[in-house]
Amino acid sequence: ISTWNGCACCAVLRAMAARTRIAKGPGGRRKASCIRRKCQKEGTKPARTMDGAETAQCPAQLPSDLPMAHAQFVQLEAVSSVQEALETIRSRLESMRNDNMDSPSGIVRIQVPAPRTEGVLEWIRQVDVNVKGVPKVYFSPRSAPKVSRVTQSGKETIEPMREEYTGATAGVGASKIWRGKAGETFDRTVSRSIHRYLPEDIPNLQAFGGTRFDCSTKPGLEWEEFGSYYFMLPILECREAPGCTAVTCTVVWDREGNAPVKFAEALDRCCEILDGCLANPGERMEASASASTSTVHCPQSTEWQKLVRGLLRRLEARTPTTSEGTDNLTKVVLARRTQTVLPSITDPFSTLVALQERDPRAYQFCLQLPSGTAFFGSTPERLFCKTGNKVASESMAGTRPRAQPGNSKADMALALDLMLSPKEHSEFSVVQDAVQEALKDLCEGGSVRLEIEKEVVKQASVQHLYSRLSGTLLPHTSEDKIISTLHPTPAVCGFPKEVARRAILDLEPFDRGFYAGPFGWIGSRNAEFSVAIRSALLLGDKEERQNKIQLYAGVGIVKSADPAAEWDELDLKIQQYEKVLTSQCLLTDEPNPNSLWARMIVEELCRLGVNYFCVAPGSRSTPLALAVARNPRASVRICLDERSLCFHALGFSKGRGKPAVVITTSGTAVANLLPAVVEAHESNIPILLLTADRPKELLDNGSNQTIHQAGIFGHNLRYECDLPCATDEVPARMLLTTIDQAVAHAVGASNRPGPVHLNCPFREPLAPSARQWKKACLEGLEGWIVSERPFTKINFGCRFLAKNMEDIVRDLQFAETGIIVVGHSTSLQVPFSAVKLADALGWPVIGDVASGLRIGDLVGADVCLVSFADQVLLSQDVQERLRPKVIIQFGGHLVSKRIETFLEESSKPGNGSRWIFVAPTWQRHDPGHLLTDRIQMPCEAFSNHVVQQIGTMKRPWRGSAYACTWQHLNTAVEKQISACLQWKGELTEAHVANLVSKMLPDGHALFLGNSMPIRDFDMYADSRRNQGPSGTLVSANRGASGIDGVLSTACGFAVGSRTPATLVVGDTSFLHDTNGLLFLRDVPDQYPVTVVVVNNGGGSIFDFLPVATEVSKEVFETMFVVPTDDVDIGMLCQAHCTYHEKIGCVEDFVKALERSWSMSGHSVIEVQIDKADNLKFHETMKVAVEKASRRALALKHLCAKDGSDLSSVPIHANISKASVKTFTLPLKQSLTSTHDSTRTGSVIELTGQVSCNKGGRCHKGMGEISPLEGLHGESLLQAEEQLMIICNRINEGGLQLPIDVCLLDGSLHAWLETAFGADINFFLPSVRFGIESAVLILLANLTGADLGSLISGEATSSSIRCAGLIGACNTAAEGQDWALSLVKEGYSSIKIKVGRNKDVARDITLLQSIRAAVGPSVQLRCDANRAWSLEDALYFGQAVEPCNLEYVEEPCKSYLDSLDFQRMSGIPVAFDETVDEMSAAPWKDISMPWDSLAGASVFVLKPSVLGGLEKTVQLIRWAQSRRIRCVISSSFETRVGMSTLVHLSAATDLECIAETAHGLGTLAWFAEDLVTDRSTSNVFHTNGEAEDLGGGRMSLLEAGKILRGGMGILNAQAMADACLFPSPLSSYWSVDTAAARYLFHVIDLCPESGPSKRPTLFFLHGFLGSKEDWLPLMRPLSRRFRCIAVDLPGHGGSRVLDTQSSASEPCVAGPFSSPDHGNLSELLHGDRVFEAYALPAISEALAALMASFGGQCDCVGYSMGARIALHASLHHQGAVSSACLVSGSPGVSDAKVRETRCAEDDLRARAIRAHGVPSFVRRWYASSMWDSMRGHPRFREVVQLRMANNRADALACALSGLSPGRQPDLWPQLMDAKCVSQHCGRLLFVAGALDASYMRVLDRLSSHGWSTASVQGAGHALVLEAPLGLLSHVVDWIQDPSTSLADP
Repeated sequence: ISTWNGCACCAVLRAMAARTRIAKGPGGRRKASCIRRKCQKEGTKPARTMDGAETAQCPAQLPSDLPMAHAQFVQLEAVSSVQEALETIRSRLESMRNDNMDSPSGIVRIQVPAPRTEGVLEWIRQVDVNVKGVPKVYFSPRSAPKVSRVTQSGKETIEPMREEYTGATAGVGASKIWRGKAGETFDRTVSRSIHRYLPEDIPNLQAFGGTRFDCSTKPGLEWEEFGSYYFMLPILECREAPGCTAVTCTVVWDREGNAPVKFAEALDRCCEILDGCLANPGERMEASASASTSTVHCPQSTEWQKLVRGLLRRLEARTPTTSEGTDNLTKVVLARRTQTVLPSITDPFSTLVALQERDPRAYQFCLQLPSGTAFFGSTPERLFCKTGNKVASESMAGTRPRAQPGNSKADMALALDLMLSPKEHSEFSVVQDAVQEALKDLCEGGSVRLEIEKEVVKQASVQHLYSRLSGTLLPHTSEDKIISTLHPTPAVCGFPKEVARRAILDLEPFDRGFYAGPFGWIGSRNAEFSVAIRSALLLGDKEERQNKIQLYAGVGIVKSADPAAEWDELDLKIQQYEKVLTSQCLLTDEPNPNSLWARMIVEELCRLGVNYFCVAPGSRSTPLALAVARNPRASVRICLDERSLCFHALGFSKGRGKPAVVITTSGTAVANLLPAVVEAHESNIPILLLTADRPKELLDNGSNQTIHQAGIFGHNLRYECDLPCATDEVPARMLLTTIDQAVAHAVGASNRPGPVHLNCPFREPLAPSARQWKKACLEGLEGWIVSERPFTKINFGCRFLAKNMEDIVRDLQFAETGIIVVGHSTSLQVPFSAVKLADALGWPVIGDVASGLRIGDLVGADVCLVSFADQVLLSQDVQERLRPKVIIQFGGHLVSKRIETFLEESSKPGNGSRWIFVAPTWQRHDPGHLLTDRIQMPCEAFSNHVVQQIGTMKRPWRGSAYACTWQHLNTAVEKQISACLQWKGELTEAHVANLVSKMLPDGHALFLGNSMPIRDFDMYADSRRNQGPSGTLVSANRGASGIDGVLSTACGFAVGSRTPATLVVGDTSFLHDTNGLLFLRDVPDQYPVTVVVVNNGGGSIFDFLPVATEVSKEVFETMFVVPTDDVDIGMLCQAHCTYHEKIGCVEDFVKALERSWSMSGHSVIEVQIDKADNLKFHETMKVAVEKASRRALALKHLCAKDGSDLSSVPIHANISKASVKTFTLPLKQSLTSTHDSTRTGSVIELTGQVSCNKGGRCHKGMGEISPLEGLHGESLLQAEEQLMIICNRINEGGLQLPIDVCLLDGSLHAWLETAFGADINFFLPSVRFGIESAVLILLANLTGADLGSLISGEATSSSIRCAGLIGACNTAAEGQDWALSLVKEGYSSIKIKVGRNKDVARDITLLQSIRAAVGPSVQLRCDANRAWSLEDALYFGQAVEPCNLEYVEEPCKSYLDSLDFQRMSGIPVAFDETVDEMSAAPWKDISMPWDSLAGASVFVLKPSVLGGLEKTVQLIRWAQSRRIRCVISSSFETRVGMSTLVHLSAATDLECIAETAHGLGTLAWFAEDLVTDRSTSNVFHTNGEAEDLGGGRMSLLEAGKILRGGMGILNAQAMADACLFPSPLSSYWSVDTAAARYLFHVIDLCPESGPSKRPTLFFLHGFLGSKEDWLPLMRPLSRRFRCIAVDLPGHGGSRVLDTQSSASEPCVAGPFSSPDHGNLSELLHGDRVFEAYALPAISEALAALMASFGGQCDCVGYSMGARIALHASLHHQGAVSSACLVSGSPGVSDAKVRETRCAEDDLRARAIRAHGVPSFVRRWYASSMWDSMRGHPRFREVVQLRMANNRADALACALSGLSPGRQPDLWPQLMDAKCVSQHCGRLLFVAGALDASYMRVLDRLSSHGWSTASVQGAGHALVLEAPLGLLSHVVDWIQDPSTSLADP
């Protein structure tokens, strides 16, 4: 490893590098000489390992295992189609030709998101026509299997089975191929090579492929091209991401292997593939059946019978022992190959489409080689799924057919027979046991779990016994290891594995090839493999224009097997292929004209891609129904109700984007289609109606079931044709052209898709009875019969020309204010186009709930998306301020009438807005008659044209004040809605909308019912998502907006969109369509549907209409309320065999949703809503949201320059400096909570300026931090330590402060977390109060507003009332005097402390005396501080009732007793300490536990105890919603803190809409003031106005002067500067040991008073870090302790020098001011490197260094430093007294894992030397270990610092030598009970709660008695991510009496 020359990377090197240093002596020399002889024989030179030992080089043809030298991921902007994405990538590739890519290897991945239109399988079918001679791959993951629990009683329940969404992927071309030679196994070497091309810093890289069933056998002729394994990294991919299609191109070059050698060559290869994909598509084969010319089974039936009988004899004769030499064969899986010859070339992807239509739940895969040979299949069985270190597998065995769709009883009977079959159970048990044992070999002990023991899994045509297992993989378990251990399972091979494998080789007369082998993909962290059963091999013969398809299927043979039954099961398993491949009879063989016409209609529709047929059974439609049943490409849905059926077809067309076909009989069946036809007409959805009819001669003569069907749908059609009766007198081609015309009109030939109607009369016979007919009618169909193309191809285009848009583009480009509005969209192309246009214009986008923009984050686009526009516009003032100059509207109807009105008002002549409506149809959409421009063209074409014309003149929305104002208001409204929903404990319709939208899983679609559900979603749907691209499919019937047919439409929508769907519907609408439950029966292609029924008693929408208040209640309830209380929805669901739950609270609703979404079946969740409560809540929330909107707008005006002009750039503050001073003030008397005679604390001052006014005037903001003993949980010292970390962060580089934090809606807490990289709960309450005060005062000073107005958004009063305080009194007379003096000072409200003694009577006397003295006009309140029992409190209350108390604070020991006291006595109760205690719990926002206090009358709030201003304001708003009055109380703050509280009190009075006396009368306790610059004296004015902070009223004006004055007005004599940035001393120390000389670079911080007598804290950093990493913690701790940090070897300024000491003990010298190397060189090569960089040697050297600092040190180590510190603390106790170990492991116990880890670290070390530190650092921080760290604000800065390390050799030595695989394993020592008892108090292990790996280490340590601690919200990098949280644990560890640092 020292030379790393050439290709020194063979297995010998890895094995040797994995071991520790080779011991000196004869053994080592013999091994070296052996290697030399080996190299001489092979003609290679030996290379040297790190320890100097020689090792053999590998042959030159082996690929390097070094990481790729260059790795880059390029994410481009979203585009509106896959075609455009390909063009964008092609353009980007051309632009990259000038890039200087001279790296020896590299990978560049370019990704472009596009909306999901057709599936990626359809895309690769198209591509397959033009791109030949390259490999192609397709892999579609299996949806979660439908697992049913079947009991002997006949009941069936669905088992929850949640799986993460992963979409299908299609790949064209190969950047890299791995193909095994004959007999070569898929091993660790191949797996490592694959992972080399899958760097973790490039997302979603996957290598697709599989292996042979038995790699060790020679492949048959037909399988030779595949090799023993075949994997490919595609060049071009289309991947189905949630809500979008990700189009990616992967450019790979490498000097080794089969990839292009140079970057330019790789670009050429990629461009060639792209050019082929972009070419005009040629003629494409449709998914079609071809008449097979021959079918041959291998073996044939007779030979099969013979083989099976012989095998049965062998099974029956087996010996039941397991000793060697015995057969012990239990089961063998024998397969059959069926070869079918087809007369024409068949497209494998088209065949796969047909298979997928029939069984969408299964895996579908296809691997097509350059020759055209393809292996493909549709398999239900998973081998394993690996996610990180988790693995899941399953066992599947036993088979039964499925019953006919809809016949659930028969299907259940078959499932029950399968469950009870002894033969199937025996076979299943063998499989399950084998898989479980295999997983135990792969996983950590005890982690393997049997999640599902034995159930039935249902596929399209078969069902199997099923179980699921999971576990946690052992470290470094690779995919090859998992495959070799799990494969082959007994389900595809037999048992025992090896014996069964040999039996298969002996018995099967053909080569299985890839059949039953693993097929799937490998990613950087994850992998998934199916078992390739139910598969086929396609062998093309281009010369003979035919295909050979070999179909494979297998059955398990056990003792009880029946050969004939097993043969039948084989037929059953290939049935899905036979249905697809088997052709119908010739047209001339059709029995009669009815059959001929029906077949031609269905066939032509299928050729046109219209193959989803919704059939209602009937007599007259018999020919059509039979034709559908016979066509292998037709997908069929049967329903007895034509009305529901047509709505289902409508939903399918909405989801798929192409028409569904509805087939009905004659008569009123046709009339039932009208409601759905009207909806399709109004919403432009294509559907095709085939209505069977009686012949014309039966009209108007009384014939049964005969009506006028032609024209029945009126003008609601795009096209209509009344066909003649089926006859041989008319050329049949007329029928085909009519079908082609009808489909063209349906999909939009007239630029408006919609319904079409073909009326199809049939005469008798309707059955396929033979009748002579004239074959001449087929004339002209010769070409159609032998091809697979439709008869007529109709093209149509757009009518609008871009040249007419010059003036529009000009207006858009220069408009000052503009918005884009997106209505209901049937395709994600529309919202994608809107996002693209908004990105170019910098305009805000208003998205309707059904636009595709609202639910989910559309491709992560950075645009100003206004999700709550309806609520933002509640205020008329807001509407006036936000009127745009230009409006662009895409999509259809808007749900919100308020937004529609806003657009109309903006466009009225007086306002002059230009309103442009863009749609591809000519349909009019202008109800207000105010549109200025109507553009008929596709939205994506309009968007592309405008963006192209704008070019480089794009305007970022963040630079637009108008867009920022919308975003500002939207955020405020969103947070207010969230707060209101959290405050409301009961379940309402708003909760339903918010929770469903928030929780909806990725890859799921949403369908909304009309009436209230869609309106609630439009108003309250949550739009925040943490996932990646996930524009969610959302739809609704908004054409005619009816409430009928919604359930049926949603079911069709799920099928059409190929995704699980959730429907939210009202109870009345649900009851309108109960026949829709028929679609929730189990059928193969019905994706799961979750139905949420909002049961509010019927008709609640009318409660929101004016009629509810304008007519009498009796009339209203009679005419508008439709009671549904007596309808049992659960019984309805039971009748339809559908799972049902009834829910009444929020928690149960959340659980029900999670449960339903985890099922693979359907469910109905009935949500019971109280109608009256729901109406009241809507009104309450409307008021709160409107107020929040106005408050946000007011804040925007406060921050705008030049008055109310919003055109200026929005203001941010740049905080440039933080300073802290401490104070000490004398007191007149001791405080109520302490006996101190002084008040101490700190004042923080922030300095900042407006971000858009650099160089302008700086402003300041002050905040007080003065925790009080007995009141606060923290000490002043702890608070000041946190302050140092905070101030250091600010002073390092400043912070940007957005004005939105003033809204106090969670924005301030979010900013604190982001700015300081710490969870909000890590901030001490007093610190948060001080920081938040300083921040808000700074912003108030910047804007010129007073703090109270800034908080409330409204003008506050000039003063606030203040209550006087009477402390403990010895006598009633003393209390009277005190009270009278307060009244004299002007106080009109007085609080009296009671309960200070056990005599309640004395408190009663005191209160009565005070009341008598002050009279009735003064308000009196008491504070008992929980002194009384309920009995004492009631006694007190009864006695003082005449005193008319305002309230009693905390009367009882229990808050429940206090509430009882209020109820029983009638005296209001206030909570103070109870509020403090409840808010001390980890806090993010107010949630439902606070409802337990909702019965109180008053909250007394102390902001510095609660935790800041924002938390206090949130409590105030919550309390106001519960009609609880709030009183602000001081915690004995000085005049600085009191000034903040005065303004907060004024804002509180506005919030509670009532003035109250606040508890701020504590300044009288101070003998000296902190503020010296006072222009007025402390006087109270009788006119109610005050000029200072004294008396009964406090002046906001005077308080404002103090807040604006800054530290300059403070009492200098009482203040002292706080040292925030102590500079460490730098020095070098030399330590000579037997291993080497270590030159350590050290920094040292001492307390200001000099070195402490307490032990020194010694800090050790992690790998890649430096001693400076610890400064944020060292600085605050240095106030009490000496703190030293050192650079570890290989890092920073430390060196390992090439010399050794002969002394028995290490020798320490220093300090030196500069490094003194002398004549010594750094030790980087040779045989001593391992010894010098080994952990024990470094531990010894550091222990000696610690001892030189005068006694024992206490060590704090992180990661690598923690491992060293742990070793030192256990082995060098004389130097290390205790240790705090952060994210450190005691080592690796498993020998194999140790060896693997050594090899991996050695490989990383090689990469550092070969490619440099920067390349390595990028890869290092792409690891999942740093996931939580990437969101930290300093992440990029830290990475850049790490990349600056230019000592690659030294870093490589440290990485290899200090590898966890080489360090001594300390687990045995730590597990020893004696060690635990000896060292338990000395060691503290700390880890981040998000660091799963190290949390497991903590759990193990804790179980053995060691002290552990975790930091919430942080991951592995605790030192960076959570310094505040880590500081608290370090301080606790220091203060622990069991440690050596404890105070005496």
